[in-house]
Amino acid sequence: MHNISEILNNTVGARPFLSSALAGWEGILLEEYHLAACNLGEYETPYFRLTLQLSGALPIEFRQGDQLYKTCMSPGSICFTPRGVRHGVSWQEYREVLHITLAPSLVTEVLSDYLVRPQANFIIQKGIKDEQVFHLGLALRSELQAGNPSGPLYADLISRALIAHLATRYAAHTTATQLHQGGLTRRTLRQITDYFQSYLAEPITLRQLAELVQLNPYHLARAFKQSTGLTPHQYLADLRLERAKYLLLQTDQPIAEIALQVGYSGQNHFSAFFRKHTFMTPGTFRKLQ
Repeated sequence: MHNISEILNNTVGARPFLSSALAGWEGILLEEYHLAACNLGEYETPYFRLTLQLSGALPIEFRQGDQLYKTCMSPGSICFTPRGVRHGVSWQEYREVLHITLAPSLVTEVLSDYLVRPQANFIIQKGIKDEQVFHLGLALRSELQAGNPSGPLYADLISRALIAHLATRYAAHTTATQLHQGGLTRRTLRQITDYFQSYLAEPITLRQLAELVQLNPYHLARAFKQSTGLTPHQYLADLRLERAKYLLLQTDQPIAEIALQVGYSGQNHFSAFFRKHTFMTPGTFRKLQ
């Protein structure tokens, strides 16, 4: 999913300041760009794309055939371009943006889970304010800046929430429906928590959990939180934290090895996660106990 990346690189030589390309996220690509003035000719994207303005207040021009549309983008503004839309865009000042690219396969999957109709007629949005979209985008950015400590599960949850919101707000003739009511059964919840315990060291996705218990991912995420008070990624993070504390206190294993056992690819990422939740480093925790 590098359509916009290739266009920016070929047009202005821009490379992403931050990218999720190697993070293992499925169906979503997040990239942060710091861009000088630019004139992008008309192009058509096969993906769904969000652009979130991080800094800079400046006029933007959009072109669709013979039509010209001007708007002002300021921090917090977003643009949403559905797949198959052909347009050009230009700006004359420095700006910092987040590009979020969503795969059509993921969008279709979420719509099938969330809506009466699996197809939706999305409407292009230019320079609007949507606090929920912006907040979700920043949450993904923060996760990536922290070294992706939650693995693919967190990005999966956020991307599905993002698509459901876009379908509710910016798609014509779609009616949301709750396909299921209530939380998870005890048996289903036990299946998931046992799976977490067995695979603490592995990246876990929402799709894996959904296949395990034969539920659609959207319902699973909602029902899990209703049953536990936590999202799946928060519950998994708590398990990993408690396991790390146990290993720090009960074994002499190096911190780098403990990091791998609780699902972190490196000691730095693990230490940042541990410090965020305990206000001390793993080494300090081990010494104080």
